[in-house]
Amino acid sequence: MRKFKSLDDFRDWADKNNIKYEIQYEFSTDTEPGKVISYSYKPGESIKNDDSIIVKVSTGKKVEVPNLKGLTKNEAIKKLKAVGLNYNFVTKSSDSVKEGEVMAQSMSAGSEVGKNSTITVTISSGKSTVQKKESSNNTNKNNSSNKNSNTNNNSNSNSNNNNNQNNNPAPAPDPTPTCNTCKVGRDINNIFSTYSSFNEVRSALNSYFSSKCPGISVSVVGVESAGSSGGYVGGISPGDTLSSCGGPYSIQIAK
Repeated sequence: MRKFKSLDDFRDWADKNNIKYEIQYEFSTDTEPGKVISYSYKPGESIKNDDSIIVKVSTGKKVEVPNLKGLTKNEAIKKLKAVGLNYNFVTKSSDSVKEGEVMAQSMSAGSEVGKNSTITVTISSGKSTVQKKESSNNTNKNNSSNKNSNTNNNSNSNSNNNNNQNNNPAPAPDPTPTCNTCKVGRDINNIFSTYSSFNEVRSALNSYFSSKCPGISVSVVGVESAGSSGGYVGGISPGDTLSSCGGPYSIQIAK
């Protein structure tokens, strides 16, 4: 085995020579995200028949995701800056979380991710405003009193109409939504070790989340990175639990 300038250089060599390999991602304080930490074979060593080369790739320095729920936007920013995480904010209405407070985060509190990963934070915009139609009972009553009718039939008809309106049952309350959840497994790492281009990895991730987490919105975002194309940059990671009532969620990969 020879020396390689980058992960892409290794992949080109391995694919050309039909050599099996497996890419494993791990935290590192010394190696930049997307760069190779080590190979299971040293330069000059012969590769055994049908053996796979294990390539360890850095996801950067390990940091712990803080719990942001209930914090204001400024409080959340301070916590994220303190641990070295990038962030973006979205808003969503909520009947239970006070306006201006964090109601959800794309990375689970306590999970470990690479430094400079990007987390999506959802801020409550308060209760949703639903315009209700006013009852027409008063209008009907006024119309009935203004009509000049000399027959008992019309009076009885108006009385019956008002009684029917008063007897109408109140509309049933909206049902409480059911939240679907799914836990991201370590099998997601197989995608990064199997595919080597941005488009291939993005397509595989979209298929993975569609089948494993139905009804949960996950965005696969391409970002500029020093790492190889299609490599993991940040966002969702193994061990995270996703919910259809939370999010939105995203995973960032290198373009």
